[in-house]
Amino acid sequence: MTEKHQLQNNFNSLTQKNLELEKKVRDLTAEKKKQLQRDFESLNKKGSVCLFMSSELKSWSDSRQYCRDRGADLIIINTEEKQRHISSLVSERVWIGLSDIQQEGIMKWVDNSTLNQG
Repeated sequence: MTEKHQLQNNFNSLTQKNLELEKKVRDLTAEKKKQLQRDFESLNKKGSVCLFMSSELKSWSDSRQYCRDRGADLIIINTEEKQRHISSLVSERVWIGLSDIQQEGIMKWVDNSTLNQG
């Protein structure tokens, strides 16, 4: 009987810990959503911003065409704030809207503006 009670107590303790962890995950998720919303609103004040992240592996050209087929384009990073924000969202390589596809060695954004900062 003692072993049964001990197992029941262990089960109850683990169940409680599981509930606490689930609550912590919900709280952290809610806080991250709020932070992303604040960041989005901050960036949106400086002009409309929409981000799409995909796990598909595509070339720069294919990625740009994918965006354009959906009425968008690759991102133009023209402020340090936007650079920091994008860097905080991704931890791997991403395509941005900068290339020298028109003329080798001359970097231009997808809106045809030139690169002002390195």
